[in-house]
This record gives sequence, structure tokens and C-alpha cells, in this order.
Amino acid sequence: MIYGYSAVMGFLFMVEIQSKRTYVSKVIGRSFVSSMIALEMVALHVGWLIGSTLGGGIIILSVLPQHFSWLVL
Repeated sequence: MIYGYSAVMGFLFMVEIQSKRTYVSKVIGRSFVSSMIALEMVALHVGWLIGSTLGGGIIILSVLPQHFSWLVL
């Protein structure tokens, strides 16, 4: 089940990224395409970093007893 879900989400993510790049490259023009791709990748990786950190912190704080929560901070 998880492999099927991962395959579908990977395919949809691939289609989304390519369609977004095509649309934005038509909007901003060919001269700024490399800057657009670099900025998009930085934003994507920063989002993954912040999202996974916040998600992990929320899970840890909800699972740990209250007297161990100070270890995380």
C-alpha cells in the first residue's frame, strides 16, 4: 500500500514541478529561467527542512512526557 502511494505521489510531484516550471518560464521570459529554477529549488528545500523539523518537533513533544520535553528545546 505504501509503495503504491509513494509511486503515485512521486509521479504527481514530477508533473507538478514540470508544469510549474513551464508556466513560470513563459511568464518571466527566457532571460531569467536559470535564476527562477535556482530560487525555486532553494524555496523547495527550505520548505522541506522547516516542515520536517516542525513536524518532528510536534511529534516528539506530543509523545514525550512533560518532564522530558525540556530535552528537545
